[in-house]
Amino acid sequence: MFNSPAEYARHRTADVRAMSENWDRWKHLIDTMPEIRAEKVRRVREALRKYTYEGEEVLDETVDRIGNEIGVLCRSDFETR
Repeated sequence: MFNSPAEYARHRTADVRAMSENWDRWKHLIDTMPEIRAEKVRRVREALRKYTYEGEEVLDETVDRIGNEIGVLCRSDFETR
């Protein structure tokens, strides 16, 4: 796959740089997340237990957000190669 050790080293350096940039971004996202709203979590758990939770749109939005985050990470990883 690589023609020389130097080419492999350049590739690995680019990978590490991309991972570092993504790591900083993920740390920032975690640091800026809102506090967990324990009462809301309790209500949702109770609704799930009683099969009364009407939250398919919430699930769809969450899946979309996760997909977008993964897409950004994959694109940035692809662009560094």
